[in-house]
Amino acid sequence: ELKKRLLEKPDCLPYCADIPRMEITATGDNLRITLQVDAAADTVIPLPGGLDTWLPDQVLIESVPAKGIMRDGNGTFQLLVQQGTRTITLMGRITAVNDFQIPLPLAPRRITFSGNGWDVQGIDNEGRAESGIKLIRKEKASADKGEAAERTTIQPFFQVERIISLGLDWQVRTRVTRLTSENATAILSIPLIEGESVTTAGIRVEDGTAHIQIAPDAKEIRWDSTLKKEASLTLKAPPFVSWTEVWAVEASAIWHCEYSGVPVIHKEDDEGSYRPKWQPWPGEELTIDITRPQAIQGQVVTIDSASLSYSPGERLTSATLSMNIRTSKGGQHKVTLPEGAKVQHISIQGIQQPIAAQGREISLPLQPGSNTMDIGWNQASGSSILVRASEIRIGDQAVNADVTIELPRNRWVLWTFGPRMGPAVLFWSYLVVIVIFALALGRVGWTPLKTRHWLLLGLGLTQVHPLIAIMIVGWFLALGQRKERPMPEGWFAFDATQVFLVMWTIAALVGLYIAIKQGLLGIPDMQISGNDSSDFYLHWTQDRIGAMMPRPAVLSLHLMVFRFLMLAWALWLAWSLIRWLRWGWECFHAGDVWRRFGRKGSKDKADNSMDKSPTLASYDDSADKEMK
Repeated sequence: ELKKRLLEKPDCLPYCADIPRMEITATGDNLRITLQVDAAADTVIPLPGGLDTWLPDQVLIESVPAKGIMRDGNGTFQLLVQQGTRTITLMGRITAVNDFQIPLPLAPRRITFSGNGWDVQGIDNEGRAESGIKLIRKEKASADKGEAAERTTIQPFFQVERIISLGLDWQVRTRVTRLTSENATAILSIPLIEGESVTTAGIRVEDGTAHIQIAPDAKEIRWDSTLKKEASLTLKAPPFVSWTEVWAVEASAIWHCEYSGVPVIHKEDDEGSYRPKWQPWPGEELTIDITRPQAIQGQVVTIDSASLSYSPGERLTSATLSMNIRTSKGGQHKVTLPEGAKVQHISIQGIQQPIAAQGREISLPLQPGSNTMDIGWNQASGSSILVRASEIRIGDQAVNADVTIELPRNRWVLWTFGPRMGPAVLFWSYLVVIVIFALALGRVGWTPLKTRHWLLLGLGLTQVHPLIAIMIVGWFLALGQRKERPMPEGWFAFDATQVFLVMWTIAALVGLYIAIKQGLLGIPDMQISGNDSSDFYLHWTQDRIGAMMPRPAVLSLHLMVFRFLMLAWALWLAWSLIRWLRWGWECFHAGDVWRRFGRKGSKDKADNSMDKSPTLASYDDSADKEMK
């Protein structure tokens, strides 16, 4: 009849019954369970126990043996109950086991327990249970009682993982994972760490033990706890339990941990972070000695960057100091300006501040966090030849210090001094190369230029591109070779060489004109480079400084000095060029100036013309007469 009803109306298993009260009596090897059932209609209810745990020998309804009993696919017995209030009694024997569980598919509202030689777990202080209870024998049963001590199924086994997190607050994350098949309700009493307080709702804690129930369809259960801060923690794996322990420690940098006892098996997690892990055997202990490293005295104020810009003038020098300061607490920061400085403006976070200087010192208010400071002042200009940054004290120490000097357009920079990462005047190394080439070219005998001539010519050509200078020097050498070496016999090669010399002469004269124009009207090319510096903008950088800002210096002259020197060079070049062009014409028409098609040069004519042409010595002696 019960099977027929279940087949006809399978939706009756959302049970139409309630169990207000259940009484459990355990005496020796006998167990008696009494249920009070209120049925709203004819229905079936699941009975406590099962094939895998405890099986009753008798089931009575109102002291009458029950007839409508069947077993479902999960091994749970179902009982047909008529409408109304019924009393159901289950009686059976207990095998020679030390503990066993009784699942409660339909949880009663209130449970009472009385037993002789037995304890119960899974019932809270109000007499409620979730999905099952566990009975534990006080005195362990022996195997020679004659009762079968073997169980029909493998008992549930679990893994308890505790992750201890040591930060500003100490916490414990616990995870209980079922390792065996999910076929029965499990009741566990897991001891907590000393000083642990569970914060997750639904976890019942009594006498430092967490009592949990894991339903048949549940794989794991988790809870979080807080941990009292102690100098030492002790973890112990309990023996003779149905679980194995796993411990892990996550300690922040503010704590130092020393471990003793069971050895660590892993020191890093999957992401490579330091996270020691232990898997102890039952009964093994781990002691963690925890200390907090003492903080050393450090600076409160950090200057992340300091930038000083100088703009020297004829009478006044304007300067601006910009700083980015980080501080952990508010206070005053003092900056010492140079002697005679007159403050023009002070701004903090871009807002003008009415702060007056007290002598050379300025007190800047700091707020916790990042602060941007700007101070501008004027001071009397010193020597115009040597410009040097003034003494400025900005604090104990700083990083990323920058100093820039922006010179007027009428200055001629000769040399710079300061930190290594700054501008360099490369003109002087270029001048050394010019001197070396002048000494070498002075030994060439087929040009009228001596060493002094090559040196003076090279000084002026430093203001043009090196290719132009090389082209002009090559022009002199080519004309000398034109006179010293015989020309080609063929008319085409001869005329092409002459045309090439004419074009080269024009290019050389244009190059000399550019050199004169650049020297008289342009800006001196001192080849200043390094750290984004230019002819008038000089930039120095130092990664770490003390209390004083760097003091770079610049050696310079007035631009009119350069103009005067270039004017003298241009006059010398014009005077010398008159003689050099006469010599060049003689080299150009030595032999023939032009050969027409089919005409070959006469060697005798060429020799006669060479004999009639004045030598360099005669040219030098009669130069004045010929010019007159």
